[in-house]
Amino acid sequence: MVNLKEEWEKHKASKDLVIEKEPYVSKEDFERLMAQGNRKDMERLFDYEVIKFKESKKNKGEIKVLEEYATAYSGDYKKEDEKVKEEVEREDILLDGNGRSVSDLCEDVSNILKDKKILFYRPDSRQIVEVGKVKTKENDKNIFDGFLEIKDKRFVTLIEMYARIGQIYKGKFGDFFGVRSLSPQKASIILASHIIEDLLPQIKRIFSIPLPIIYKDKLTFPKRGYDERFCSWLPYDSPEIIDKRMDVKKAKEIINNIFSEFCFKSEQDKTNAIASLLTPYLKGLLQSFNERTPVFFYLGNRERVGKDYCAGINSIVYDGKILEDNPINTGERGGNNNEELRKKITSALISGRKRMHFSNNKGHINNSVFESAITSKFWSDRMLGRNEMVNIPNEIDFSLSGNIGVTYTPDLANRCRFINLFLEIEDANSRKFGNPKLHETILKDRENILSALYSLVRNWYDNGKPEGSIPFTSFSDWAEVCGGIMECAGYNSPCITDKNNLEVAGDSETSDMKQLFEICYFAHPNTPIKRNEIIRLINGEEELFSYLDFGERKGQINFGLKLRKFIGRIFSDIKLEILDRNVRTSRQEYIFKKGGNDGNDGYVTPTLKSLEDINIYRGQTTTNYTTITKLTEKEQEILNLNKEKSKEFTDEELKEAGYSREEFEVLIK
Repeated sequence: MVNLKEEWEKHKASKDLVIEKEPYVSKEDFERLMAQGNRKDMERLFDYEVIKFKESKKNKGEIKVLEEYATAYSGDYKKEDEKVKEEVEREDILLDGNGRSVSDLCEDVSNILKDKKILFYRPDSRQIVEVGKVKTKENDKNIFDGFLEIKDKRFVTLIEMYARIGQIYKGKFGDFFGVRSLSPQKASIILASHIIEDLLPQIKRIFSIPLPIIYKDKLTFPKRGYDERFCSWLPYDSPEIIDKRMDVKKAKEIINNIFSEFCFKSEQDKTNAIASLLTPYLKGLLQSFNERTPVFFYLGNRERVGKDYCAGINSIVYDGKILEDNPINTGERGGNNNEELRKKITSALISGRKRMHFSNNKGHINNSVFESAITSKFWSDRMLGRNEMVNIPNEIDFSLSGNIGVTYTPDLANRCRFINLFLEIEDANSRKFGNPKLHETILKDRENILSALYSLVRNWYDNGKPEGSIPFTSFSDWAEVCGGIMECAGYNSPCITDKNNLEVAGDSETSDMKQLFEICYFAHPNTPIKRNEIIRLINGEEELFSYLDFGERKGQINFGLKLRKFIGRIFSDIKLEILDRNVRTSRQEYIFKKGGNDGNDGYVTPTLKSLEDINIYRGQTTTNYTTITKLTEKEQEILNLNKEKSKEFTDEELKEAGYSREEFEVLIK
């Protein structure tokens, strides 16, 4: 091979040198190599440091060597040589063709990437992902460490960091390896291949801080980076537990300093705020990472009381920044947008988000999607932008905020722990604080706060993991662990029920029904009355069912559904009964009777939709519902009756009311 270095030394005095004879490579090969700009290939071809060529303006079609682009051996080029060495160490991968299949290419690429811990296979969403900064669409400030799906175009350049992909070319001086980038089409084939799914490490969750996890009956922490034990990723810059032997007394002092200047309505509200801070830290102590926990609802008696400021503490401790979402209900008509919230929760779960706080809610919160999200361990939905269903473990902690006046359904109320803040003074802005920059202080002191939380956990673990003394049926595992940890440290139980919020303040449906029972009994005691007459009686009461528009058919249907839910219930010793269940809802007659046991021995018709319901109705605890004994006539009658409920409205009527058939069947349970 001609030594280009020697040729250059001979002619470097002449800047106008033009090689008039045949170039050292064919013009086609030369132009391809120059377009790729690959240093290693040029070295292999010329046995010389990189020299860039340019077509002579004077002699088109000939190759000109330009001195200013030549790399001389003299001078300080040590760094350049090291760079060449690094590039040489990259592995060569042949593209498909020349006797190789696409599967061969997939396997070679996957084998190079499998140990790099930069790409992972996420089985829940069936995606190839990397860990990076994720931003939510509705709030540019919501940036967190999450999952980013690898797209074909990004994969093309990413693989070139670790491998040189190309083909064998035949040149004038023999065969040589010519680098070519993957086409996006081939990249998408590799990303969709079962080969890369099988070889890449699996990942399921991202931890923002080192959580204590009970693993093989011992307290441990996830590794930084990838941890195959928990299929997890912990960022290398995440905070540390700096004092793993902190005593409980000091831990409680640190936690008390955080909440000392908030105007909690009662001591129990402060206890619930501490439970809210502790709950995300307990994921590794529960039966599973997707074990459901209560919704923490921050309620203020007025504006500027500090409810969202208090809620923001959790985000700072766990994420290093405040993450907030738009309210579930803005107070405007149609504010409970189920479809929009469904998309938002699906997107959050796919991106690996751990917390969602819906701030400043107003009006009446009645959102079936949200109620499903707070109770379901798995979230099933169609992938955004795809015709593909996913079933993702639901590991999100939810919280809400609002001022007194916001109302909610009984289902939501019974799944909340309320944190009430009450400010008496006239001017909220006149308050003075000992630490007016609390959030900044918490951010600087994250590692100390996490050490305090770990102290509470370690104290509970060392004392035999005692269970909480008060049950919480909807979240039994959380009640045992969180209640046990807090009681073991000397706090009150976070499971003490806030009857005021459950029965009066926010559960307007129950309180409105109680008043309705009294109004209807006073007007028509023990006398059949139709739905329209009931609506007429309460229409003058502006505070009753204010979130329903009785002037529209949808509002009338919704009211009829609510009435049905309270058949057999007793308020103020008044019982609601129905005259004939077989009549259409709009024509049914209701009776408000004094005395809960009058003429019916206190019998309340249950809702039986399955053999499981019948077992519960009978008081049985067996889960083998297929071996249930023969139904009694009464049970069969009730079962058939409830199965027919969903047929009482036509699809058009339900659509007019804003429900699908499935949503309606959930409502009538």
